[in-house]
Amino acid sequence: MPTTNAEFLATYSPERCAIAFRDVRTTEQAITLAKSGNIATLGALQRNCGVQKIAALLKLYLIELNEVLGLKSPMTEAQIDQVADEVLARYRYLTMADINLVFRRIKCGECGKLYDRLTMPQLMSIFADYDTERAEIAAQQSIAEAEYYKGDHTRSSDHARDVYQRARKMEFERAFKPKKKKGK
Repeated sequence: MPTTNAEFLATYSPERCAIAFRDVRTTEQAITLAKSGNIATLGALQRNCGVQKIAALLKLYLIELNEVLGLKSPMTEAQIDQVADEVLARYRYLTMADINLVFRRIKCGECGKLYDRLTMPQLMSIFADYDTERAEIAAQQSIAEAEYYKGDHTRSSDHARDVYQRARKMEFERAFKPKKKKGK
């Protein structure tokens, strides 16, 4: 584990992580990397390096995002601080591969239209969507592994695929279901 701030940034800077995780393009790949045990979660990094360093790292990602997107209304310093703190509080089990993937998706426009602004609710919604996707894929993988170890190798992939497809269908239906207005 890096001990100095310079070593920490040399290891975990957004630029370094983008290079290290450039081949991680799917949530499945990020989960597989996390399962390998070769990558620490935000919580483990926080325990080893301190909350200030990990919060600062997330802030670097957010600052870079602000710069790369060229928004007319970029996030303020206070908003960046709040998002970093909230991500660290809610998603301590994510790895830097997950974080890098979320920010890559935002930069590539895969998380919806930003309309020249970036807000805390938008970012927290993007993280929540990623978290839901990650949980569904992890559950599907877990079911497939369990079926495999029960000995029915042919059924496991079919069952896992069915579970995954049902979960994706529910997510699709939720996304396009009209939202109810308050007070009605």
